[in-house]
Amino acid sequence: MGALSKLDAVNRILVASGEFPVSSLTVSGANDVTIAIQMLNEATIMVQMNGTNTNTIFSEVVPDSNGKIYVSDNVIHVDTYGESANRNVAAQGRNPTYLIDLDNEGTDVFESGTTLYIKTVVQIEFEDLETADQFYAADHAARRYQILTVGDKQSDAVLNEQAMLSRINARSKDVRARDANFMDNTKSVWASIGGRRYWGPR
Repeated sequence: MGALSKLDAVNRILVASGEFPVSSLTVSGANDVTIAIQMLNEATIMVQMNGTNTNTIFSEVVPDSNGKIYVSDNVIHVDTYGESANRNVAAQGRNPTYLIDLDNEGTDVFESGTTLYIKTVVQIEFEDLETADQFYAADHAARRYQILTVGDKQSDAVLNEQAMLSRINARSKDVRARDANFMDNTKSVWASIGGRRYWGPR
């Protein structure tokens, strides 16, 4: 859990545009707080889309008795890795969310005995982001909010610089957590193959 609450982030957005902070996110109707919350929600998804250390899960999946492979409903993106790297799959549907086989005309039924090694990028709530990612999301949202509600070019330049710094901090945090090796351009990750966990290059 990060250091910022959602209220902290919304107030950071409001103050960045010269507005007064609020004591609660409970509002009715369309107002500045509602817009700030919407900007924050969108930015929270945006900073997670490419996958961070905390929202990327490596797993081994097999089809059920009906040939379907179900994944979590909070999945943003699915990719294959390792022995399945040449397979092309995607997530589809919602509640339930399932995989489709793009190598076979997008069917949602996989051949019995299929084993896929997949990397899923999942959406987590703002409060569960790491602190660096929280600041990145809040500062990105603050810039968008200011452009939308005020539109001051000087303020935008300042907020853009702050958002860029927050992005750098978030990426640096992620690189440290993933143990990236810049000498051979590989990254080590935990993965599960054959029911066993291993640590190796991705």
